[in-house]
Amino acid sequence: MSYVAFIIIPSRIFKSQQRLDEYQSFFEAELTNLALQRDIAMCIKSIAARIQMVEKTRQRLKKPWQTIKMAICQVYFFTG
Repeated sequence: MSYVAFIIIPSRIFKSQQRLDEYQSFFEAELTNLALQRDIAMCIKSIAARIQMVEKTRQRLKKPWQTIKMAICQVYFFTG
């Protein structure tokens, strides 16, 4: 396994701001290596895009989920 794989593989699963910060701090020293610089930059962009996608999805699902919870409560508590 090449060193580049150690850069790419974690970027495929990280999806939180905390993990992005950890990723950046871990590979920050390697940004001076021209052979790895592009891969690290692309992986950082990939993680950041995934974070945005998760947040947008979470916001879109929040309102329908609240509606479903209200409907369940109405059926459960107000029907005899």
